[in-house]
Amino acid sequence: MRPAADVRVPPNAIYPASDLMATPRFFVPDLPGILAAGIELALPAAAAHHAVRVLRLGVGDTIILFTGTGGEMTATIRRADKRAAVVRIDQVKTVEREAPLAVTLVQANDANDATDYGVPTAVEVGVVA
Repeated sequence: MRPAADVRVPPNAIYPASDLMATPRFFVPDLPGILAAGIELALPAAAAHHAVRVLRLGVGDTIILFTGTGGEMTATIRRADKRAAVVRIDQVKTVEREAPLAVTLVQANDANDATDYGVPTAVEVGVVA
């Protein structure tokens, strides 16, 4: 837990990862049809690798799963090893994260390389036209 704002903290103080970052979100498009609180499921290999090996999450850590079709699930890691992770779904929420604004981009390029970089980047941030 982080100290109160008026408390001096040495610069080398160590905080748990949960105090320093937002809850990690994982895109898992191939989840079974009906998901409810209490269900345990294995994370896809890529998501499990990123959670356990890259972010160094472990048993008891909370993550958020989303399918891209609307809604998200809060889950807790139940088992984790080098190649797999099993999570328990704690809560299913109907949350829409897509921006309600339609963004249009006007771009002038004098080289093909700029277009090849600009279009994918614009799509990633939500440009629609």
